Amino acid sequence: LDGFKLFSGVAPLCSMAGIKILLQSNTGWASDWTAAFNWIAANNESYGIAVANASVGLDYGATNTALHTAANSVVASGTVLVISAGNDYPTYKVPDPGLAEKAITVGAINDFGAMTDYSSNGPTGSVKPDVVAPGGSHSWDTNVGSEIMSVDTNVNDAAATGFADRLDRLGQLELSPDDLR
Repeated sequence: LDGFKLFSGVAPLCSMAGIKILLQSNTGWASDWTAAFNWIAANNESYGIAVANASVGLDYGATNTALHTAANSVVASGTVLVISAGNDYPTYKVPDPGLAEKAITVGAINDFGAMTDYSSNGPTGSVKPDVVAPGGSHSWDTNVGSEIMSVDTNVNDAAATGFADRLDRLGQLELSPDDLR
C-alpha cells in the first residue's frame, strides 16, 4: 500500500528452526524458557545451531536466576544468543534473559539515531542493551511515519492502534497480510 515491496525470507543456504516457548495467549513460564535454552545448549552441535534469537523477556523488568544462567549457558556452549531489550521504557528496565552477561541484548533507535522512547534500558550499572538497531517509529504516541527501512509484520505489534508502523504515510490503516490473500 505504501509502494514498497515487503521483505521476506532467510539468507541463502541458511536454515531455521523454531522452539515454541509461549502459549498462544503469549503467556508462559520462566521454567519453559529455561528448558528451551538448556535444550539449545545441549543440542547446538547436533543441530548446527550457530545463532539463537529470543524476542521475549519476563514481565515488569523481572529477574530470574535460572533463566539468566540458562541464557549464559547457551553462549558458553557455542551458540550466539540475541535477546530483545523489551519495549517498556521508562516504566520497566531490561528483564531476564536480556540481562544475561553473555547474551547480546538489542535495543531500538529512532529515525534520529537516539534510543526510542519505548526501548528498555538496563538497570543502573548495567551495560544493557549491548547494541541498538533501527526500531521504526520515533515516538510511541504519534502517527508520524518512520523513514527507517526495515521489515514489518503489518500487524499491531505494539498493541496500540496509533503505533507508527501500523499506519502508512498518509495515516491510513494498512491492510493485514490476510487481507492481501
